[in-house]
Amino acid sequence: MNEFLIAKSRFVEIIHPLIFKVFSGVQKYNLKIDGAVPENGNYIYIANHFCVNDIPTAAQVIQKHVFALVSDEDRHKLDGLFLELNGVIWTSRTDKIMRRKSRDEVVWHLKRGENVLMYPEATWNNSPNLLMLPMNYGCVTISQETAVPIIPLYLFFHKESNTCYVKIHKPFVPFDDRVESINKLRDIMATTAFNYMEKYNASTRAKMVVENFDWDNEVRLKLLEYRRSRKNPDDVRKTEEQYIFKPKNIIENKEAFSHLNTIDINAKTAFLFNKRLF
Repeated sequence: MNEFLIAKSRFVEIIHPLIFKVFSGVQKYNLKIDGAVPENGNYIYIANHFCVNDIPTAAQVIQKHVFALVSDEDRHKLDGLFLELNGVIWTSRTDKIMRRKSRDEVVWHLKRGENVLMYPEATWNNSPNLLMLPMNYGCVTISQETAVPIIPLYLFFHKESNTCYVKIHKPFVPFDDRVESINKLRDIMATTAFNYMEKYNASTRAKMVVENFDWDNEVRLKLLEYRRSRKNPDDVRKTEEQYIFKPKNIIENKEAFSHLNTIDINAKTAFLFNKRLF
């Protein structure tokens, strides 16, 4: 396995300048970057997951060669071919054995001094109100194991100006507690998301109501840019929502209020269904 990975690493390093130009051509947004990638050392780059432009844009921001950890839905397809040529570590959201194998490969590359790009949200953030989806701990535990710091990237795609505003945060060294660490990383990225939305997004709730803004249609249009979801974007969206990371000991609203489905509605219980309580 190691001989194959060594050969693969050498090959993608050689052709990286060419693939970088391809990604630069695919990436259609003008970049406005705040911060800089450190000149020395290797890092675990993590980024928010929003749309089909995520990986090409992150590659253009980082500029140095980076192996991307990607779920295997596009493997053996045209999009997967370009990822292979860039250098990809395929993982699976349904196969635990493949996930363990991909984790070992991430660690191997990092210990060789190479860079890795990860998306801890595990799926596109299509939420109308969450700045960042819950994030998986994997980047933290791998950082702890390899002593390779994490650099959070936040990419804010602004369609109206055809601009992607990027924040390159300072390297982050996890605490001993993985939950505290991942929460801190999520807070860092969500704060940047809020600041960018406040600065560059002119929409307000009142304006959205007046314009009859349709969030589901916006998500559908975004999904149609992705080759895999063009036939049925709604089904792909439902499938992807299954992969949203669910931290332990966190109870979602749907579960918290599930008992209301079994309550007999009468004069004594009607107050429980008053919307003002929620």
